[in-house]
Amino acid sequence: MTPTLGRVRIVIADDHPLYRASVVRAISHHPSLEVAAVINAVARDNLPTRVMLLSGLLTDQQIYEALEQGAAAILTKSVEASEVLDAVVAVARGETVLAPELQAVVASQIRMRAREQRPMLTGREQEILACMADGMPGPEIARKLSVSPSTVKSHTEKLYEKLGVTDRGAAVAEGMRQGLIE
Repeated sequence: MTPTLGRVRIVIADDHPLYRASVVRAISHHPSLEVAAVINAVARDNLPTRVMLLSGLLTDQQIYEALEQGAAAILTKSVEASEVLDAVVAVARGETVLAPELQAVVASQIRMRAREQRPMLTGREQEILACMADGMPGPEIARKLSVSPSTVKSHTEKLYEKLGVTDRGAAVAEGMRQGLIE
């Protein structure tokens, strides 16, 4: 059973008067939606406002930033009036709505940002980190990888620097946190 929402007040902001009037007209036909006349009341009265973007042209970066800053919905201007109304009602219920054609953009932005935030370890540094996670001491890592202990030490220092840590335990913990090791 769907809970009733009561009256939902909406503020419309768009730089195209004709488009703005069309959205207002579509909303006015919905029985539980009402267009609020004064946008200043949101800031003045510190209202619990949820933001829904309806745009014809947003860059991938703008879409990601809008969601990051709290936008509750992002739709493209190609949607039907009924889809706008459904999104408004969903947002009023506390849901988040994202146009299907924007979902791939958001997923791509998340993946790209995850790669940028993850330190770029060399293959050897990753091997050493995995050996540390297995509890191997330095000399044993050197034997396993067929390198000298001083080479392991050199790679370990670079590894610590990249991970922003100062010891093996912290390196393993940070590596696990960042998904560098399982």
